[in-house]
Amino acid sequence: MTFSRLFSIRGNAPIVLWRVLKIMNNSEAFAADVDAGTGALLASSAEATTLTGSTAFTNSEGNRAELFFRAERARLTFEDGELALLEGYASELTTCHCCNVGVVGQPYSLRAEKLLLYPDRLFVAYGITGRAAGVAIVWLPLYVQPLKETLEAPLFPAVGRSATHGWFAKWSLPFFASESLYGYVSIDAYPFTRELGLGGSVRYDVGGQEGELYVYRLPAKVGDSEAKVRLRHTSQFAEGWSATGALDYAQVGAKEKTTYSFALDGATRLGDVTLVASRALSSTQAAATHVEERLPELTLDVDALRFGTLSVQPRLAFGWRREGTLGETLDEAIRLVAQATIAAEPYDLAGLRLTPAASVRGAIYDGETGRTTQASFAITPGASIGDLDLSWSSTWVIGTSPLESDRASAGHVFRWSFSPSEPLDLVFRGSLDLAAGLGPLSVAVAWSAMADWKASGTFEPQDNAVTAFQLSGTWTDDTHTATWLLPWDASSGRFEKSTLELSAVTDPLSLSLAITADLARRAVSAWKVDAELTASGGWGLSAGAAYTAASRTLVPNFGLFQDIADCLRVGVEYAHRETWLYISILAFPEAVLRYAPRTFEVEVGD
Repeated sequence: MTFSRLFSIRGNAPIVLWRVLKIMNNSEAFAADVDAGTGALLASSAEATTLTGSTAFTNSEGNRAELFFRAERARLTFEDGELALLEGYASELTTCHCCNVGVVGQPYSLRAEKLLLYPDRLFVAYGITGRAAGVAIVWLPLYVQPLKETLEAPLFPAVGRSATHGWFAKWSLPFFASESLYGYVSIDAYPFTRELGLGGSVRYDVGGQEGELYVYRLPAKVGDSEAKVRLRHTSQFAEGWSATGALDYAQVGAKEKTTYSFALDGATRLGDVTLVASRALSSTQAAATHVEERLPELTLDVDALRFGTLSVQPRLAFGWRREGTLGETLDEAIRLVAQATIAAEPYDLAGLRLTPAASVRGAIYDGETGRTTQASFAITPGASIGDLDLSWSSTWVIGTSPLESDRASAGHVFRWSFSPSEPLDLVFRGSLDLAAGLGPLSVAVAWSAMADWKASGTFEPQDNAVTAFQLSGTWTDDTHTATWLLPWDASSGRFEKSTLELSAVTDPLSLSLAITADLARRAVSAWKVDAELTASGGWGLSAGAAYTAASRTLVPNFGLFQDIADCLRVGVEYAHRETWLYISILAFPEAVLRYAPRTFEVEVGD
């Protein structure tokens, strides 16, 4: 960013605030205390007025866009010399930048009475007003969005119609108490079926206690009812130690799954310790309930031991496991496991890059059938030379486990991968099991010959048959693109439905065509064509049609639109056998508002 206005800095070392000033752009005034000798930031906060700037972002379709902003006043709070909070007041935001006017004068803008930005953590906006040509058209009280994970609270409500429930209106209303306590309440209304789905989420992080509670319930009269509960709590109670408890419940129609779990994690002188207790139940209306339990299980991952070029990673585990189907005899046992993974540093020998590795594992089980043991030893050396990678795995097993999920299998398998890039881009993988014979062989070849081609297939030696094959490719120049995919169905011995997509963009016209064909029947099963013509002043025409052979339906669409300042589109279109008036923000593909005058239907979102 550049700085063209006067900065007022209290102190004698203005240059040292460059790291702080990087987030400021064209601020009329900026003030902060610094050390006169070292230039270190002394104040815990700083203030700026008339702050303007821009930032780039990537939208949901992967396209780059730019967001422009302006704040009448901003306040920055620092912790340990790092920015902890940016507060903006009377802020304006837009993706439009035209006409030599400010943010407010752009074709559309969003005004927030107050913005809170916790870097890399949380974004909060209060009193959001959406404007078109400076005229307010929509208002929202609050918007909350974490920056590291997703909070299922979209900016605008969703209104539309579903095939199962008819008309619906969905909105997630966020709330914000502090950086450590926020969430949302969700309301899903289906007026025609008289159904109401209610739910919400609360996230908290206070004094080393953090977690989330999420609930949702839809008692459906049409279709499947839904119920969900998700609870997670983590407690940081000592340096390097934490405890996490979780409950997950999900029910959709006749399917139901419940999982309880508790984990204690910490670091000791010997290594990392984990104590786990869990119970998982899953069932459907037609099947019995399957259960898996660990009540509890203690694991110690010992710090790796070094012996010259050798590294030994020990692991110990002790606990009680139970699994099986409720109503039947369950497999259960107390289990003690000791294992070690041994690896040597790679070294070169006769042109080969060798990576030796091995593991040893022993387990004792005490269950209803008495005491049993299982021991296994495996060597897994690897070698590579140029584009060829080789590996060998030999496993010897003595005894068996009463628990199906913990049974080891003996075997000796040789694997290879050959991936040269010249003269062809080739990947060839395969395996040889000394007991079962050759495993599946997979080949993928890519080359360029007037287009970029790729052929891939899998051969099953046991069946002496090709089990999968497909040919794909892409051709492109400055204005045209063509892509194709031809998959082979080995079970039927014929090609599956193949696709061809063509597009051309030559200002002011763009065309696209997508065809799905059944090559076995030599018939087109579906096609879709779209065209868009733009003229000076942002005016444009769109037209297209979609055809499905199975239902013999042809659905046309056409429309008239105008792009305003390359950021806003307004238009009228006939689509899905309905006439729509719409307005959309080009930088946000999901930000579309549609209205059907004939049926008074309103749709929000893409």
